[in-house]
Amino acid sequence: GVSGAQGSRGAGGEVMPVRSTAQEAARLHRTAQESRAGMQQRKRAGKRQRPAQRVTDGADTLYVHVKLLAPDLLTGCCREYRFHSVRKWRADLAWPLVRLLVEVDGGRWAAGGGRHGGDADYEKLNAATLGGWRVLRFTTRQVSHDPAGCVATIREALGR
Repeated sequence: GVSGAQGSRGAGGEVMPVRSTAQEAARLHRTAQESRAGMQQRKRAGKRQRPAQRVTDGADTLYVHVKLLAPDLLTGCCREYRFHSVRKWRADLAWPLVRLLVEVDGGRWAAGGGRHGGDADYEKLNAATLGGWRVLRFTTRQVSHDPAGCVATIREALGR
């Protein structure tokens, strides 16, 4: 769905209230801190477990940085955009009018490892490219350590 003043759509299609960018940035920061603290505590205890809850999603973080650093880029932007007519593939961020997709690798914990990097992910990105989409990929580390650089890359790709 398209995010904007009306709110964004949750997993069940319900409209989620819009948070201020400061509230969203604070929530993401708290979630990341809690996740890091939990992982450090498990390491000290000698356990090699993944946290049960989701850690900060890189795509959510990138969206907040775009909102804070370049709100003009949100025009035409969709989150979790379904870009393929047959498969249920979704891109983290998309600008359909200029056929630009943005994927942030990593983010949510899944059984057996992270959610990106497998053959299915490459199949998805190849299908997007063959379908005429330009695809930008960032790691969660890039998003957290150089958000301005990520936003600048998106701006350049959009020609704005």
